[in-house]
Amino acid sequence: MTAPRSEIFVSWDEIQTLCTQLAHDIIARGYRREKMVAITRGGLFPAGLLARELNIKRIETIGIVTYDGMTAGTAQQIKEAHAEFLKDALVIDDLVDTGTTLDFLRPLTSDCIFATIFAKPQGKPKVDLFAREVPQESWIRFPWDTRRQFVEPLVKS
Repeated sequence: MTAPRSEIFVSWDEIQTLCTQLAHDIIARGYRREKMVAITRGGLFPAGLLARELNIKRIETIGIVTYDGMTAGTAQQIKEAHAEFLKDALVIDDLVDTGTTLDFLRPLTSDCIFATIFAKPQGKPKVDLFAREVPQESWIRFPWDTRRQFVEPLVKS
């Protein structure tokens, strides 16, 4: 990954809106599936929202690690998915950056649809659907990785 030059802070409301938009796109393109695989950890939250919108009740997770903090590395599987979920499923992640995770996972699957909330230019060709494109050098600050906190005013009375 290119060193981030900008940060994009995303709210829970934006995530919900983008997931609803993604669900509409999935339906419109005929990509409906009866089961879903969430790539942990980032894919857990969008998977829950999409499962609700698409009425998918069969959900599995697969654990693939590609980052150590903000440093990208090679993909490593840390949790397997049940084999039945690697065929004809909707695979969800929060972001496709360079596509390392999807390059690792795609050969393990058959007839799956890959969808993410965000896509960067390098990873965009590796995903079937995404809700929003962001610049390659940006770092997404997801609401599940951040916390709201009070900030003192500059001038106090």
